[in-house]
Amino acid sequence: MTIDTGTILTAVFFLLLCTVPFILMNISHRKKVKQNLQLLNKEAGKYNLAVSTFNTWGNTSIGMDESANVVFFTKKTADGDIAQQVSLAEADKCRIANIKRTESDGDHHYSLTEKLELVFEIGDKKRSETALPFFDIQHDGGMLTGELQMAEKWCNIINNKIAAVNKK
Repeated sequence: MTIDTGTILTAVFFLLLCTVPFILMNISHRKKVKQNLQLLNKEAGKYNLAVSTFNTWGNTSIGMDESANVVFFTKKTADGDIAQQVSLAEADKCRIANIKRTESDGDHHYSLTEKLELVFEIGDKKRSETALPFFDIQHDGGMLTGELQMAEKWCNIINNKIAAVNKK
């Protein structure tokens, strides 16, 4: 049995048709991660520091210079870029603020996250807490897409680092 050229070309065409979108999405994702990391490194560079650990999702990035114990945060929004830095030497604790509201559609009630922030409690009571906006329903859409898990991960990383800094 022989396979004709038309069958081979059709199979190759459909294979490319199925794989090219995934390749393009991967390239787009890598480009966005690179842009987010550049923005994060630019923020760290303002303080002559460098990001050694980081995560990026959507238009948001968080990172840390582990030797200087400084956390950097950047987020691109329609209202402009947000860039913040927090020195862990000044922080007592990090916690997650999950601000929710309850919605109802008749018989069912459900909770909807409006904001999700990583909050740094500062030891100096004259200074206010610093909040990093991981999610805001006004800017990020109606659903969380991994932000809660990312906030939990970074809250643990930061609290462990704060504990290590305070031991010294």
